[in-house]
Amino acid sequence: MKKTSPKSPKRTATASRKAPVAAVNWFENTVERCVVYAESAKKLGRRIVGLMCSYTPREIITASGAIPICLCGGTENAVPRKTASLPTSLCPLVKATYTFCVDPSNILMELSDVIVAETTLDAKKDVYDLMGHQYPVYLLELPHQSDHAEAFQHWVMELRKLKTVLEQRFHTTITRQRLRWALREMNRERELIRTMRTLMKNKTPPMTGRELINMQHLIACMPGDWDRYEAAIRTLRKRTPHPSLAGRVRVLLIGAPLPRVTIRMIDIVESRGGVVVCHENCTDLRPLTNDIDASADDPIVVIAQQYFHRPCSGMTPTDPDPARIDALAREYAADCVIDYVWTECKSCCTTGSTMKTLVEKDMGLPYLRIETDFSIKDIAHVRDTMDAFLKGVSPRRAKRS
Repeated sequence: MKKTSPKSPKRTATASRKAPVAAVNWFENTVERCVVYAESAKKLGRRIVGLMCSYTPREIITASGAIPICLCGGTENAVPRKTASLPTSLCPLVKATYTFCVDPSNILMELSDVIVAETTLDAKKDVYDLMGHQYPVYLLELPHQSDHAEAFQHWVMELRKLKTVLEQRFHTTITRQRLRWALREMNRERELIRTMRTLMKNKTPPMTGRELINMQHLIACMPGDWDRYEAAIRTLRKRTPHPSLAGRVRVLLIGAPLPRVTIRMIDIVESRGGVVVCHENCTDLRPLTNDIDASADDPIVVIAQQYFHRPCSGMTPTDPDPARIDALAREYAADCVIDYVWTECKSCCTTGSTMKTLVEKDMGLPYLRIETDFSIKDIAHVRDTMDAFLKGVSPRRAKRS
């Protein structure tokens, strides 16, 4: 079959000059909007690639002409259900992802031409094997020793293989020119999203952490999004902060990924007198930190460098980066650090004592570790714990102010 070079999707102008409130509230239904876009694109012949982890480079998928869509953790309705296929003592994020993906009514899985997964954790690999019985799954072998040159070279080879697989599956050619175009697209989107997050550094944030996380999309670089981001940034820069946000405890949230299904944790923090000014995890700030050199001679190598060296509890060494956490706490003027951990997640649970020492002794900030899952059975306990913790931080904040 003849190979074709995918055309660059056209960016359409959007009504970015609408009322200020609409500029921010437009993001409230991002999941539904992503589903509608994916369905429409599929009808027009576009390919769709499902992603299970932020280690999978969206740039390579975008360069193939396909649409990358994040499936990890599911949506707000993806609650882990009991299934005979999975053990009870399994990370709730892995369990939720699996039950979401094998649900017969899951339109996103049905739309996906291939699912690209990765070998970050043993539990995830086992689940991907099960998913492979129903859907086409391609596994990226991610070496876990992030400080070894040989491991990095293996990762480069894995990304070259992914490029070849997509070319063969979609009957196209991923040229260096296409990769550089995709890098520029992703760099621009990262820049806009970073800009929105830096607004949370203001003495009184212009929005809540919930409003901020509402702006997360399952699909990167959707046509029209840049206009919407720019409109939201203009609005937020001019917005008079709501009086209720003044004097709140500023929270740096770290730890496990926060897919949309777990937004309730942010709601609990912000209903108890806090405001989440920064999320340091792989579903928020980590993938946004650095851009990738779009002028590099070999785009695959620079893509590999950017993705391979991202912090992850599944990598070795797993110790948290003290400089990174400390820098974020200072940049966002955090009053405390809340470490969000999934029950039964072995990789997240092992770093707790190290993080507690780092935050309390080295940084001099109050630290709270919350261990929970996707269910609401412990929500009363989590609320009470959060309430007591934030009340204890408030007097300290008053002295600092």
